[in-house]
Amino acid sequence: MKIIVINKDELENIPPLISVIYHLTNLGHNVHVITTGYKKATAEYFKEHNIQTTVVPAVTSGGLFGKITGYIKYRRAVLDQISNLEFDGIWIEGGNTILALGKSICKYSYILQISELYENSPRMFRAIKKVIVDAKAVVMPEYNRTVLYQIWFSLKKRPWVLPNIPAFLPSKEVIKAVESKNSDKLGLLAGKNVILYQGHIGAGRDLTNFAKAVNELGENYMLLLVGKDHNTVADLRRHCSNILHIPFIPAPDYLVFTMHSDIGILSYDPTSINNVYCAPNKLFEYASFGLPMLGNDIPGLKYMLEFYNAGVIVDETSVESIKRAIVEIVSKKDSYREHSQQLFNSFDNLTTVSEIIQSLNYY
Repeated sequence: MKIIVINKDELENIPPLISVIYHLTNLGHNVHVITTGYKKATAEYFKEHNIQTTVVPAVTSGGLFGKITGYIKYRRAVLDQISNLEFDGIWIEGGNTILALGKSICKYSYILQISELYENSPRMFRAIKKVIVDAKAVVMPEYNRTVLYQIWFSLKKRPWVLPNIPAFLPSKEVIKAVESKNSDKLGLLAGKNVILYQGHIGAGRDLTNFAKAVNELGENYMLLLVGKDHNTVADLRRHCSNILHIPFIPAPDYLVFTMHSDIGILSYDPTSINNVYCAPNKLFEYASFGLPMLGNDIPGLKYMLEFYNAGVIVDETSVESIKRAIVEIVSKKDSYREHSQQLFNSFDNLTTVSEIIQSLNYY
């Protein structure tokens, strides 16, 4: 099949879409990507796999009028490109893309990939409502989100679940090749029970009680923070003397720290429906290396961790709860690691994408 993939963002900001492009290519489909930009590594992959691309710059200017004008210009540019291409279907990612294109896509066969719930954006809701019923398939990253969308938009068929699993996760052998570049930092982890938090470090990801728990467990435990610091690490150090912070480093190098950790932290503040039905890609990054996980008690984490016995759900407001969970995992490390790996192996996004794309032939 010839598939056009469209998104109104730089591709690297949407890892799940990059994964879809990889899967479509590996399935033998002819892919043409229309986007607002991408980086050198992505360009090299596209060239190697004969993926055609069109860059439609996102026009941005201040004020409501400027934003509306930018969206209209983007829509016209994309529709002009589509009109000159032969294709079997369109894969459209994201609320912003849907908002920009509007009902102009309804005359085509299209699939919608929607990662967020947008429950606090009436404008986005209205845009999605105009096109979602006519989509050949709707794709979301988490089961509960698919149920909510089926209810909210009165869909006859529940959206597909396509978890946020990175399409390309390097093997342990590949990761080991970058160990020498980080040998000084990795040396600090030797002999420790390493509790890893991977991602942005700041508001909405309160790690204070995790830091206190690691500190109280003693010198054999270390809290490893890998990611950009949003003025939070210094405060965490006041609660824990055993913290190692690794600032942002590009993929796949940061995964060397995942591989050398013992437990991964997943914690989302229950401040929105989108948060409590979270779909974190780092869950699968942790699981790909067999890391047991600490998750707080929200639906998006509780089902996954407890169903697969791949970690322990904690009360993130209780230091004692976190300490008990860490001790529990460390005491049964091999069992939890095995189950975490089983969680990762239970999903096959390549097959799921193959089945989703066949929706273009059903109607």
